[in-house]
Amino acid sequence: MRVARLLSIAVVVVFLAGCGQAHRQTQHSTLQLTVKDNRKEFTIRPHGEIVLTLPSDRSTRYRWQWTAERSPMGAGLRTISHRYIPPAKSAPGAAGVETWRLRAVGNEGIMVQGLVFGRLLSQPRPRHWSVARRFDFYIVVS
Repeated sequence: MRVARLLSIAVVVVFLAGCGQAHRQTQHSTLQLTVKDNRKEFTIRPHGEIVLTLPSDRSTRYRWQWTAERSPMGAGLRTISHRYIPPAKSAPGAAGVETWRLRAVGNEGIMVQGLVFGRLLSQPRPRHWSVARRFDFYIVVS
């Protein structure tokens, strides 16, 4: 009888420890976004992280730029880091990737984020931004 009781307590303790671990992983999971996620909606928890990885080719002077109305600053997302990883082969036109790590810092709500892939042209005057591609994503923080 005593052995069965101790065994029952041990099972409950192991079960509760497993539940706590699963909850912690869910709270701190990172949302991974790529070019395949263009125009899609995602839900994350407050303080959740997003890693956005998009193809980029700096040899052509094209780069990703947050759209002014959709910049992560002031929109509930904070940029933790941003980096460019060059291609394995350094041939002209070979694509590398740009990666952003973002964190949801605002309250619950819906955020629309967008980037454009383009380059600044000097002709015709005045200078303007030539857009080759867009990437938009929708984040629900709850």
